[in-house]
Amino acid sequence: MPLLKSILDAIYDNDYPRDVLRIICEYVPHKQRVFCGYDYCIILKNDGTLYSWGDDKRGQVSDTPKESGFLEVCAGSYYSISLKNDGTLRSWGFDYYDQVSNTPKGSGFIGVSAGESHSVALKDDGTLHSWGYDFYCQESNAPKESGFTGVTAGVSHSVALRDDGTLHSWGCDKYGQVSNTPKESGFIEISSGLCHSVALKDDGTLCSWGWDNYGQVSNTPKGSEFTEVSANIYYSIALKDDGTLHSWGNNSYSKVSNTPKESGFISVSTSAYHSVALKDDGTLHCWGK
Repeated sequence: MPLLKSILDAIYDNDYPRDVLRIICEYVPHKQRVFCGYDYCIILKNDGTLYSWGDDKRGQVSDTPKESGFLEVCAGSYYSISLKNDGTLRSWGFDYYDQVSNTPKGSGFIGVSAGESHSVALKDDGTLHSWGYDFYCQESNAPKESGFTGVTAGVSHSVALRDDGTLHSWGCDKYGQVSNTPKESGFIEISSGLCHSVALKDDGTLCSWGWDNYGQVSNTPKGSEFTEVSANIYYSIALKDDGTLHSWGNNSYSKVSNTPKESGFISVSTSAYHSVALKDDGTLHCWGK
């Protein structure tokens, strides 16, 4: 993470062309390699291919692209979206809110996030493109300006990371998931769940806000040295630099209590009912429903 952060800082501090980010994507591995949908999982392999398993009622497994050349993948509730090394996007699965059919057709994308029924993608000019379910204006209220370096789509709200380390949220605000967004800078990663979000700072600490009915905000770990975080419905899980996992919030289906205690993990993702983590030996560990 420090390497990627230092490269990004150099680009923005020295006014390098933003399309250099696309080049970086080809040489710096993405931290998060595995994602959970509601009842299925998908992983990005070292050779740029995708592998899915689990529930397939909406084609979220069987319609997974077979080719290689993928740089990033993200799972929504019953659909997925991926980023290819030519800057184009591929989506498949449930399309009730056009979250698949309305996927942008052009190139120039460098990041993507899938929410429950809407997605947000980041372009190499720092702008955001959102599509899908828009009941809470999580699509139509997406910021129109540039200067963004990351984005996460939750169930009914989204959060974007600016190049100055600040956050910008929009969508449903019933539980303060928008209005309580931290105002300070220094953030480097974000993840949104149902009605709460968790952000990672450059000092390795975590900051959460929004709905706290199961302690998914108030029980956020206080220490530092975190390197990755994944939030979902009522709970979150974070990865530390020693390869251990830390979960908090709702414990239905033992999602929190059955979190593996050993080290050696390099990526983790949560869904509403289960979690999956990737180890440094290439093996996967799943727990929950």
